[in-house]
Amino acid sequence: MVLVLAETTWNSAAVPSGISIHALNFAVIQKGHLIPMIDIARLLAERDVIVTIIATAQNAARFSTYINRAIESGLAIRVLQIHFPAVEAGLPEGCETLDNLPSMTLMTKFYAALSMLQQPVEKMFEELKPQPSCIIYDRNFTWVAEIASKFQIPRISFDGKNCFFLLCYHNLTNSKLHECVSEGEPFVVPGLSDRIEFTAAQLPGNLNPGSSSEMKEIIKKTTEAEEGANGVIVNSFRGVGSRIC
Repeated sequence: MVLVLAETTWNSAAVPSGISIHALNFAVIQKGHLIPMIDIARLLAERDVIVTIIATAQNAARFSTYINRAIESGLAIRVLQIHFPAVEAGLPEGCETLDNLPSMTLMTKFYAALSMLQQPVEKMFEELKPQPSCIIYDRNFTWVAEIASKFQIPRISFDGKNCFFLLCYHNLTNSKLHECVSEGEPFVVPGLSDRIEFTAAQLPGNLNPGSSSEMKEIIKKTTEAEEGANGVIVNSFRGVGSRIC
């Protein structure tokens, strides 16, 4: 039996008897997040996990060759395409990822479009068979927390950054040292074995005094939602991360 979903086939005969683990994978945002998310999907499928990938048409086209080969090899992967509400959120037609944005001033509208995906994704979730056992999602989908809570399944957040970045971010968030210096004054990140210096102007997101209030609020919501996740998947860089992880 072959199921045809969003022009991608899933060979249900490839699912071993008794296997019921079903991972739902959200693949949107940008290439730097998309590629590892698709790799995660394949790694899970190679371990006898059923994987459903939810992606926009543009993103699905980007990884179709790679995923189609995986499906043809017998892996239980399927792709469901979802409409990205770019125009509805005030973005130009076809802006489905951050690298499509003509200007970073449209970031808040892009995140508004992401929030509009909650209802259609939830409807998809209700119709999936078997029901997913967990959700692996890009951390920017803050509303996944509500879906996971509603259906009582674990959620695992994917963060495209590495352990070194996350440790620096954690230490600065707790110490608030960056708030006690001028924008151009170098300071040493606390709690590290090496001497790492930054200026406040070099910091990312809500740590940077130059970030807009809208972006700071978005990042705050993202961080709060991630704190309730059952796990976090990060990019690893052996040369740096092995010293702190």
